[in-house]
Amino acid sequence: METEFLFDQSVLPRRKLKLVQDVALPDWIADNWSTLQGFQAKAGDVIIATYPKA
Repeated sequence: METEFLFDQSVLPRRKLKLVQDVALPDWIADNWSTLQGFQAKAGDVIIATYPKA
């Protein structure tokens, strides 16, 4: 069974991964990890996490 891609994959190249504390993360997240790690939530903050259905 052939897979038909709806977009040209050469337009969206895969990002490089870097290990941060033994977890592979996209390079743009890994490069900003110290900022993310220093985040301090406040009592009134709301976190919304979603994921694709399919």
